[in-house]
Parts: sequence; C-alpha cells; structure tokens
Amino acid sequence: MDQWLATIPPLAIMLVVFGFVAVESLGVPLPGETVLIAATLVSLDGHISPWLVWGSAVVGAVAGDSIGYLIGHRFGIRLLTIGARRFPNRFGPERVHNAIGAMNRWGVLAVIGGRFVALLRVLVGP
Repeated sequence: MDQWLATIPPLAIMLVVFGFVAVESLGVPLPGETVLIAATLVSLDGHISPWLVWGSAVVGAVAGDSIGYLIGHRFGIRLLTIGARRFPNRFGPERVHNAIGAMNRWGVLAVIGGRFVALLRVLVGP
C-alpha cells in the first residue's frame, strides 16, 4: 500500500522539508512540523537517510530565520510606517514603543521559546 512512497525522489523530500520549514520560520503558519514528521516516517524505510531529513530541516530553519531577520533589518521601519498608516490603532507610536521595549527585555527568550512552542513560532516571526 505504501510502495508509492518509495517512488518519491530523496531530493524532492529534502526540498519539501526545507521549503516548509523555511517558510514557517519566516512566520507564515504552515504545517512544517507535520511535513517533518511525515518525511521522517518516509525515511524509516531506508529510501532516504533520516540525517538528510534532519539536515534539510536545520538548513531550512536557519535560512528562514535569516531571511526574516534580513527583511526586518532592511525594511522594518518602512513596514512599521506602512502599518501605522493603514492600521493606526495597531501600529500607533505608543504601541510600537511598548513592543520595542518588550523585545529588548524579553526578545532572546521569545526567540528561544519560539523555536520549541508551536503558537509562539507563528507569532515570533513577524
């Protein structure tokens, strides 16, 4: 019944894991954990090494986090300005100031916790 799983090329499995985990690390709510578990189960039959699945997930997470950081570093102020014009109640000066203060105080814990708690992972990215 599961013979068709063996026909999936290992490169395709690695790219799917990489893509889902990377985009999820950017803050887009995708089922990255589910894809990772499914790929790990597929790897148990020996078609692909579990270490390759693990490596794809690690590289995807680092790439997604790095791209998110670069977007925030390069366009963060511009995105906050656009958000303040479109949603003045959500991105007012006081709320932005409070958010910056909270990230300065708790940012490291939020990023570390966001790696291991599913709901935080979705919220910490943006």
